[in-house]
Amino acid sequence: MTTTTDNDILYSRDDLLICATCGTQYGTSNAALLTSCRICDDLHSSPRLAIGQRALLVHTPAGNILWDCITLLTPSLVSSIRDPGRADRDLYLASDDKEWLVEEEPNPREPVRRFIDGEGGELEIPGKDGRKTGAKAIKLGGHFPGSMVLLHDSRLLVGDTIMPTPSGVGDWRPHERPKGMNSFAFMWSYPNMIPLPPRALASMWRVLSRYSFTAVHGGFPGLDIEDDDVKKRVWESMGIQVGAEGGGKRLG
Repeated sequence: MTTTTDNDILYSRDDLLICATCGTQYGTSNAALLTSCRICDDLHSSPRLAIGQRALLVHTPAGNILWDCITLLTPSLVSSIRDPGRADRDLYLASDDKEWLVEEEPNPREPVRRFIDGEGGELEIPGKDGRKTGAKAIKLGGHFPGSMVLLHDSRLLVGDTIMPTPSGVGDWRPHERPKGMNSFAFMWSYPNMIPLPPRALASMWRVLSRYSFTAVHGGFPGLDIEDDDVKKRVWESMGIQVGAEGGGKRLG
């Protein structure tokens, strides 16, 4: 996740390789050095960049926040998100994910990366001139040890840390939603469809249970759920997944 500013921290290189399946960028332009993608391994996709994921732009009085950054920022996209003078330039990520960084700081004397440490760590995202954005980055773990979500204005931006499902997004009115149907899935690997184990879900819930939210916005277009009971639906979905994996219906 990154915040945007009038300071020009965005720099471009046209020669770095990007995986066309998952969108991971590598710090080399030599395809001979990459025999596979460390995310996708032996998977191949049709001619489409990455998997169609989205980034979400959050407007606050203290500045803008670009959450769950996508790899390729085109000039038109940069132009649309740049809002001079409204935020700082920092990029926030969990210390657990340092191994995935493929490039050094553009200017080591003025680092822009801010790391969140510890299990269940959180960080209030500051705005320009010390003003508050009201947004909080929360480390849930799960999909990756450093997977994070953003909480702002009772809305939880989850990327692929938590995945809203088609049955969760669907509108069942005027009928009641069928019981026992999940609203969210929790995956270790999406390309290979490997779910997270019960212990990982229990760890995620220990963190998430401390917060209140009434909407969840996923990492793909259309995966948005607004419901006063959406937190309960996250809990229920975890229980459904744990039960399907043979762990009963209790977390932990």
